[in-house]
Amino acid sequence: MSSSKSLTPLLPPSYTLHTQTLLTSLWSNYGHIYRLTLTTPSNPAPAPYILKHIRPPPVTSSCPTTESHLRKLISYRVERYFYTNLSHPFLSPDTTKVASRYDAAEEHTLLLEDLTRGFPLRAPHTLPLSKTHTVIRWLAGFHATFWNHTDIPLIPPPSEVREPDTAEGVWAQGGYWYLATRSEEYASLEDSQEEYTWLIPYALPAAEKLKTEVLGRTLLHGDVKGANILFSETAPRQDAQGGVKCALYDFQYVGSGLGVVDLAYFLGTTVDERDLRGDEKEEGLLRLYFEEVESVLKERGVGMGGYTWEALVQQWEWAVVDWMRFMAGWGCWGNSEWVERRAREICARWGREGGL
Repeated sequence: MSSSKSLTPLLPPSYTLHTQTLLTSLWSNYGHIYRLTLTTPSNPAPAPYILKHIRPPPVTSSCPTTESHLRKLISYRVERYFYTNLSHPFLSPDTTKVASRYDAAEEHTLLLEDLTRGFPLRAPHTLPLSKTHTVIRWLAGFHATFWNHTDIPLIPPPSEVREPDTAEGVWAQGGYWYLATRSEEYASLEDSQEEYTWLIPYALPAAEKLKTEVLGRTLLHGDVKGANILFSETAPRQDAQGGVKCALYDFQYVGSGLGVVDLAYFLGTTVDERDLRGDEKEEGLLRLYFEEVESVLKERGVGMGGYTWEALVQQWEWAVVDWMRFMAGWGCWGNSEWVERRAREICARWGREGGL
């Protein structure tokens, strides 16, 4: 579907626009995403690019500023900050691929590499085990890169941001479903007292642990699901284990946190549930993540900082219960039956042991 209005004004004068195709609208109609064919001074042959044009709906008396509106508005500034300041200065395109960013003529526009040239395969509805391993390795590499990060400006929850139009940095707490921004969903959970009596006593403590724990803190992608993952062909882009590589995009919710939050969301929504059933299968995926983080940190000459297998397991349990907390108030999807079963088991044990 082509757009009738030329997007040339959004591009630098030295770029030549040949074709433009509207791919999709952004969530809640906050703008559009296009595929463009451009020639540039550094690339005189026509090539595809992705343009993300942010156009939030106006705030009026009949449509006032809400927490949801502020979260979306700031999230696009977070994404721009990530692509501009954090992605390619730190991440290796061979192991942790993200799109390159190019100059655009307007602040509310992101011009990005078209990842489908090297990663043409979209994630299937549920991932086979080999692709699950590929994404876990990508996540481990991403988290290890920003392990114990410092000197990155952090943006507080939307309601605490004084000037959302000029906010710079990444979220102080990565992800879109953490408790501080989901008061309505938590109120819905509390209204379901009978159904979730087993969960409610542990929802706030688990969320607090994820917010305050410093051991193994890193940057999260924040929205690791199949819709934001692309895969390469089997050849020639094979990884060290002989499988395909992956690339991730959509960094609106990148921010500080524990890596298991990304992992719990990914495993709870996107992978084949059959690869999670049984303690040995779950542990195998967690072991792979832990070993990959350890390996990348060792390559970079960085220590684990006291982060152990036991610490990962403890944090993983907080994250599983926290993800269940969000779904219980918002709606269940993905591998929700597995998540609920595991969350029930974890909460029951906490009950026997007297707490988290």
